[in-house]
Amino acid sequence: MSPKSNNGPLRSARSAGERKKKSTRWVRGRKVSPHDEGHLSPHERLRPVAVQRFLQRRVEDHLRGDAEAKGISASLHYSGVPARLPIPVRIWIEDEADSETVQEAVRELLEESGFAVSRAYPPQVGSWRRSFVYRLRRVGTSKELRRRLDKVERGIELQLLIKNQAEVDQAQGDAVAKLLASLQNTPTALIQIGSILLVKVDGVPHVRNLTQDEIALLDSNPSLLDNPEVALSALNDAVGPLRGPNRVLAAEVDSEESSAAD
Repeated sequence: MSPKSNNGPLRSARSAGERKKKSTRWVRGRKVSPHDEGHLSPHERLRPVAVQRFLQRRVEDHLRGDAEAKGISASLHYSGVPARLPIPVRIWIEDEADSETVQEAVRELLEESGFAVSRAYPPQVGSWRRSFVYRLRRVGTSKELRRRLDKVERGIELQLLIKNQAEVDQAQGDAVAKLLASLQNTPTALIQIGSILLVKVDGVPHVRNLTQDEIALLDSNPSLLDNPEVALSALNDAVGPLRGPNRVLAAEVDSEESSAAD
């Protein structure tokens, strides 16, 4: 039996480089990146399965830290044939103790919102982190994808504002409540669902559907999403304070206290 080679990481890096080199195409004399939609042939662009594989590769590369993959915007800006569009999902919590509960709550919310898990990466311990690729259960357009994400964000906002839940589907409302309850014991957390960012810092939750500028910032700097405080600080520095329903709720409480004082 031949001895084992000790250059595993080097071989892996070389293999990754070779895969990237092999996947690069020349179209009309121009080198096309595997992250460019021009990488797909006209025939492939009409095949939902080929589109799904192409977009999922971009999301996976983004989750591995590739700043060129633009994995957050990949499906949001896709304008071709309807497909089971993928999105990146990240979970970061301070303590591993609640990891199973949080994972299950995220899975339930996404399933109620029309998504299914496509790939789950192994968790990283210390502060507990895990990444996933989810995609639409049925083929759909980027417009349908954005509509579903908007609905998820709205459900979280309503729960944080403690408003009447009539505006939210009962099943989704329950799933959102379960997710927020799963984060009660951790003062610091980050959950990314496509373009939705739920960040909890010092026990205070912030949620928003990211703007184009914010998506561009995080697409170009995927490592910012490895830590809630870093992500929140970077967004505040780049595009102003991260707004969230907690800010609105705080303003309402201040107003009520002022009225009571009067």
